[in-house]
Amino acid sequence: MKTASMLILTACLALPLTAFVPDAQAANNGKVASTAGQSSKLKVSSRAQAIQLAQRQYQGKVLKAQSSSVNSHPGYKVKMLSKEGLVFYVLIDAQTGRISRN
Repeated sequence: MKTASMLILTACLALPLTAFVPDAQAANNGKVASTAGQSSKLKVSSRAQAIQLAQRQYQGKVLKAQSSSVNSHPGYKVKMLSKEGLVFYVLIDAQTGRISRN
């Protein structure tokens, strides 16, 4: 009896866990593929890249950076502190790479 239980338990543990998890791409209805295609069209593809562009364009300390919609495009909003102590925002359009200070 113990041997049979051990064999069943071993067989269950040996089954790949992916057999019980639905396919991620099927669950997202192909959204994964479209997102990957979209990122290749973006001129600014990461938060770190947006921060680097903002610091290069405007001198100051980065306080916060987050993804945001800029001109109805995906983009980033970077909150900065100038050397004079003024807080300002830099908007970066991820599609076009356009940088503007608000």
